[in-house]
Order: sequence, then structure tokens, then C-alpha cells
Amino acid sequence: MIAQPQVLEVEQLVTVFDTPDGPVRAVDGFDISVGPRETVALVGESGSGKSVTCLSIMGLLPQSGRIHGGAIRFMGENLVQASESRRRELRGSSIAMIFQEPMTSLNPVFRVGMQISETIRAHLGGSAENASKRAVELLDLVGIPEAGRRARNYPHELSGGMRQRVMIAIALACEPKLLIADEPTTALDVTVQAQILELLKDLQSDLGMAVLFVTHDLGVVAGIADRVHVMYAGQGVESGKVLDVYRRPLMPYTEGLLLSIPQLVATGSERRLPTIDGQSPSAGLRAEGCAFLERCRYARDLCREGSVDLEMREDRSVRCRRVDDLVLSGTTS
Repeated sequence: MIAQPQVLEVEQLVTVFDTPDGPVRAVDGFDISVGPRETVALVGESGSGKSVTCLSIMGLLPQSGRIHGGAIRFMGENLVQASESRRRELRGSSIAMIFQEPMTSLNPVFRVGMQISETIRAHLGGSAENASKRAVELLDLVGIPEAGRRARNYPHELSGGMRQRVMIAIALACEPKLLIADEPTTALDVTVQAQILELLKDLQSDLGMAVLFVTHDLGVVAGIADRVHVMYAGQGVESGKVLDVYRRPLMPYTEGLLLSIPQLVATGSERRLPTIDGQSPSAGLRAEGCAFLERCRYARDLCREGSVDLEMREDRSVRCRRVDDLVLSGTTS
């Protein structure tokens, strides 16, 4: 049987930002892949390089940023070597992205229906009338009531949850093969967050998209992803099937993230929420050895020696010198 090709394959990605103090590696040799109809989560705290990875894939890096090495393959095509016109052709059609804050992504002076229909016409052509009808259909698809009336609203006239649904409608307008969702529920309250997550699951199942879901919250990942990649200081530090990683983390940073998930406890009992001490290192100030060294309670002298490679453990990967002698706490929640 011939293996089905991956929709997305990122190999040894290095993304650099030029600063007054010299070039800084925001992403440092990162690997990730997403297969057909698969949902893969990319997790890590703020500043770990998740959003920069997404912008690198989309070809939307700011002027100070550039891809310095590695490959980004979409359906086998290396986008690092593609022309800007080719990337523009793919962006918004075959590859779509939902951003964290819709108010900074939607144009405040255009009605939301027009913004959807313009996306359709830009990539698929057709008449304005047909694009407008399709825009209403998409608003209905993402669960916005009275879609025809809401299509005539401006972004500020909609709630945060509705604005995010509009962003999802724009992303789905051309039925992309790959959807990148960059923390799409962070700014929403818990009830709306659950609705958006359920919507994304249903749409992914119905449309057969590959989904790269980016978040800092491992609690969100459990109900939406097949596999998870953990990122720290611009590097991948652990990956595997979600249940495997939750039940038996191999890397101390992953353990810290899992332990920091709030848990329900019996009435009257008290439990202090564990935290990971310290802060992740600045991308330009990483020392030799393990990037997590200064925050890791398991660190030893050997962790300071040279760079730490990503190792394979069956269908898992981990970046830790002590992986063979540590037994870390997992969770069954």
C-alpha cells in the first residue's frame, strides 16, 4: 500500500529576525507534519515560536523576519522555494488561517458579507451576486443566526464569538486543504470557546481538511487533536499521540504544562496550582545545553553540555538528555 502524502511537512525550519543586536532565531530547527483529515496541535507558552511558525508557513512574516533554512512542503511543494505570486495564490485558497483576534483581522469599514465575498472572488472568480449568496451560506454554515441580515453588519456590530465565526467563514470560503488556527479561542469566554471548538471539529469532519491548531492550553488539545507537538524556545521538545503524551510525558517541560492544567477537587480541599518557575529564555540569549535547563527541577550537569538533539522513541519524539532515567507525572483527564 502506498503511503498517503502529508498535507503539510515542516522540516528543520529556521526563522530569523534581524534586530539592532544582530539576527535572532525565533524558530530553531523545528519539525511538524499534518496528514489528510488530521488535526495536529502545536502547544507552548507565549514566546515559544508557535505564531512565528504559522506566519512562516503562510508566508506572512514581517519585513524584519526571514526563513533562514529548512523546508515547508505543502502537498509535496516546497513553499520556501516558491515565488511570492505562487504563495499568494495558495494563501487564502488552499491554505487558510484563523487569527487570534478577529478585530485586528477584519476590516472595520466593510460589511462582513462583503469581506467574505471578496475572498471568494479573489480566488475563485465569479459574479458579485453569486459570491454574496455564497457568503450568506458560509455564515449560516458557521452557525450565525439570521445570516442574511448579519452579512450586512460591520465587525463592531457583532459579538466576539460572532466575529470569530466570520473569520472561520472567510477561512473556509475556498474550501482549503489546510486550515491553520492560531489560538482562535483565546479572547473568548469559556462557553463561546467550547462552541467554536465544537464548530471546528464538525467542519473539519465534514470538509475533510487537515488542521494545525495552535494553543498554549493543553486542556483545549484533549478534545480536538489527534497528535500534539510541544514547542519551547523555538524548538520542538516533544511530540506524539495526544493520549500517549498526556498519560506519559517524556520531557519535563511537557510535564509542567500538564500539571498546570486546573483540576476539579473535592469541596473543602485546597490544592495550589503548580506552575513552571522562571521564564523561557530570550531567543537571542539561549545558552549551550538544554534550553529548558534553568527552569527544570531534574537538570544535571550533563544537561549543560552541547546542543540537545530531538530523539525518536517509537512513535514519539523528545528532546531531553535524561529521558531514559526519568518517570514523569501524566494525567488521565
